[in-house]
Amino acid sequence: MDLEILRCKYTGKLKQMYLEAKVLEMIVVCLHELESVKSGPLPRHGRESDLESLQRAKAILDNNIAAPPTLSLLAQCVHMNEHKLKQGFKQLFGMPVYAYVLDRRMTKAKYLLEMEQLRVGEVAEHIGYSSNQHFTRAFYKKFVCNPSDCLKRRDVVELQ
Repeated sequence: MDLEILRCKYTGKLKQMYLEAKVLEMIVVCLHELESVKSGPLPRHGRESDLESLQRAKAILDNNIAAPPTLSLLAQCVHMNEHKLKQGFKQLFGMPVYAYVLDRRMTKAKYLLEMEQLRVGEVAEHIGYSSNQHFTRAFYKKFVCNPSDCLKRRDVVELQ
C-alpha cells in the first residue's frame, strides 16, 4: 500500500479521494485482523500472546507482500509497539521485517518468472516495484542473476 500511495499520479481532488481510499483500505486490513483475533481464542498475556502477535504480523505481510503496511501500522494491527515487533520478529523469523518482505518478494518474483511465465515488467509491478531497474537490482542481489536469465532458462527447458 505504501508504494501505491507514493506512486499516486493524481492531483487535486482526485488525489485527495485516492489517498482517502487508501487510508480506508489500511483500516479495513487492520479491522479484518482484529476480527480474526476476536473469533479466535482470547489473547493470553506474556510470551504466548507475543508469539501469536508475531505470527499474525507475518501473516499480514505474507498476504500483502506487494504493498505491505508500514511498520507502524503493522505494529498497531498486532497490538505491539514497533520496537517489540522489530526485535521479536527478527528473533523468531531470523531476519528483520524489511528483510523478510524483500525475501518474500524475491521468492515470489522468481516463481512468477519461472512458473507463471510472466515478463520482467509484469513481475516487478505484481510484487510492488514501480521501477524495473530497482526490481532487477534487488533480484540480482538475492539470486546473483538477472530476472531475464530466469526467462532464458525457462525457454531452454521448453525447447528440450
